[in-house]
Amino acid sequence: MSEAIRSARAREDRQEAEETAEAVIKRFEEVPEGMKKTLTMDNGTENALHEAITAKTGVKCYFADPLCLMAERRQ
Repeated sequence: MSEAIRSARAREDRQEAEETAEAVIKRFEEVPEGMKKTLTMDNGTENALHEAITAKTGVKCYFADPLCLMAERRQ
């Protein structure tokens, strides 16, 4: 893969992460304070700015363990 393609993909990933973080932060503004505790996310690059979400909302972000999810699907 060429450097130009990698760079373009990195820009796309960053933009997607920014859009996701903005949407999550906006959505959590509507949630009553007592109900904002944790958020479980998948491991996609769109969730790269999870620290910004925590900083803005106070909600701790956790990530799903993909191996556990695969085990559940097999049962």
